[in-house]
Amino acid sequence: MVTKDVSNLTRSELVKQLAARFPQLREQDLDQVVRLTFDQMGQALVAGRRIELRGFATFSVKERAPRLTRNPRSGEKVQTGVRKSVAFVMGKELFERLNPGK
Repeated sequence: MVTKDVSNLTRSELVKQLAARFPQLREQDLDQVVRLTFDQMGQALVAGRRIELRGFATFSVKERAPRLTRNPRSGEKVQTGVRKSVAFVMGKELFERLNPGK
């Protein structure tokens, strides 16, 4: 990547960094590729499929059981239903880059 500061990297900043790295590609085309990639990932997760980006991460949908929670305003106990969330498991290469020498 072009920039070292990647804190709070937005989609548009990602597209700009890709455009700087690959000047032969138009920024509009890169934006469409990034949007389509994220859209396809979202559709796969909604369909309950697992996404594996080797060396980076694996994304999967986990179902959380119903549980008793508390309304922070009233203190009243509330039963929540089944919920789904996305699980992120980092890949080996990303782990090694974040934790050099481990």
